[in-house]
Amino acid sequence: MNTNLSAEENFRIHGKLPADQIEELLDLALVADKVDDAKHYMQEVKSGFPEEDFLHAELAEMNEFVKAMRGQNKANFKDLIGRIEERRNEQNQAAEHGADQLKQALKALN
Repeated sequence: MNTNLSAEENFRIHGKLPADQIEELLDLALVADKVDDAKHYMQEVKSGFPEEDFLHAELAEMNEFVKAMRGQNKANFKDLIGRIEERRNEQNQAAEHGADQLKQALKALN
């Protein structure tokens, strides 16, 4: 048998494969199983990302609450709301980036 041929070519021509090509195919089968496992875990990761409306209702409620406040307390609370909104936006951007990267990784595995 000619080991310069691919496993497919060898099998078509000779009806059998040399041991090294059989081992290579078995190794590829193990890798394929691991790729399927990785795809499953990558899908699970996506479910842990915050939703797009993460903290939207809570921040809206806080903004309504601050309307009844006066003076320095109102200013301090508005500042706190602004900082929370910034953190939420950072989380959303990070989640979007992570989801895009997972999408690309899954695409590469298919």
